[in-house]
Amino acid sequence: MTAGLRALRRRILTPALSSTSLEVRGFRKKNPTAQELLETVGRSFLEGYGRIVEAPDSQAAEPRLEAIPREFRGFAYEGAAMACSIMDALPGSGGRRLSGLLAGRGGAHTYMAYVGIGWAMARLPRMLHPGTEDADPLLRWLILDGYGFHQAYFHTDRYVRGQHRERKLPWPEDQASYAQRAVDQGIGRALWFVGGTDVDAVLALVDAFPPARRGDLFSGVGLAAT
Repeated sequence: MTAGLRALRRRILTPALSSTSLEVRGFRKKNPTAQELLETVGRSFLEGYGRIVEAPDSQAAEPRLEAIPREFRGFAYEGAAMACSIMDALPGSGGRRLSGLLAGRGGAHTYMAYVGIGWAMARLPRMLHPGTEDADPLLRWLILDGYGFHQAYFHTDRYVRGQHRERKLPWPEDQASYAQRAVDQGIGRALWFVGGTDVDAVLALVDAFPPARRGDLFSGVGLAAT
């Protein structure tokens, strides 16, 4: 595929930059500094995603990913892992982009990459979901964290204001009880964005959930705040 066609593929497959705007998302804007920080995180994620989609393979995207400022680089690799997972699911892809990312410089961002797989899972039909059988038995829970974050970030009315909880998650049935908790940890992480880093606003969002869910939500809030 030529560079021109890869650039076109990036434009088609990469979500619009406006999707990271707090105003577009309807999230709280505490102050310009907090808004810029949260939106930079989103832009870094999309930059990583777009670089993978445009590159001929994962290794070719590494120089651009490594050029992203260190404090935001992990978010770029999170987006890159999402893009790898989606592209690996496409017919004729060969399914090697994610493994290539983790075998290279992405291996320093394994936690974030697992979260990115969860984002892809939220976007793909279930028949195309990435397999988790060979995933690290501990870190694979981060896939559901990413799934929960995505749902709360993009479907905020339903998952945050409506406190929706899915009856059947894209996960083995014998692990369903903790799977719900892992998703809530991701939703909690998203609440830091929905509340615009305003502690009082975030606490109010958590308090609207049933008491049994709040511990995992606070776990996610704490991670995002840190």
